[in-house]
Amino acid sequence: MIARHDRQRGFTLIELGVVVAIIGVLAALLVSVSGRTYGANATSMSTELATTLNYARTRALSTRKIHLVAIHFEMGTPEINVWQAATSGMAMSNFVPGTAAFVQRLRIPKGVSLFGAEVTARPAGQTPAQSTARYDIYFLPDGSATASTIYVTDTSQTRNHRVLVYHATGSSYARQAW
Repeated sequence: MIARHDRQRGFTLIELGVVVAIIGVLAALLVSVSGRTYGANATSMSTELATTLNYARTRALSTRKIHLVAIHFEMGTPEINVWQAATSGMAMSNFVPGTAAFVQRLRIPKGVSLFGAEVTARPAGQTPAQSTARYDIYFLPDGSATASTIYVTDTSQTRNHRVLVYHATGSSYARQAW
């Protein structure tokens, strides 16, 4: 009797189809993950900004020193810096820029835009003027602050948020819409 060896050569059409389907699913996952930046939207940024402002207020209360939150619109990528006065007390003369201590930096991610900031609060729905210069918010040791509204949006301006800083309490809150 002659032994016959049936060797299978190559792949079947079903095996090739399964491999192509797996590669297609992996490629789709890779494209969807790399095309999205996590956490970089106007909603999360306005919440993070309100948290940073409340942090500066809390530090001013606990250290009894004036804190400055400087919003830099004039930079290519806007950023927010928190500074602490070198000496304690309520007098604005205690805050000398050259002697202030750096506390924290908050960088604005791609996909989010700081549109503007102003001292007044506009009624909801009105579009504010766009800021191009530095804007300062002072938090005093008694809890008060420079009353401010900071406008945050995404790059397509479809999600608009504002962060309010109240003068008497220094509290900061993020709100939807302008």
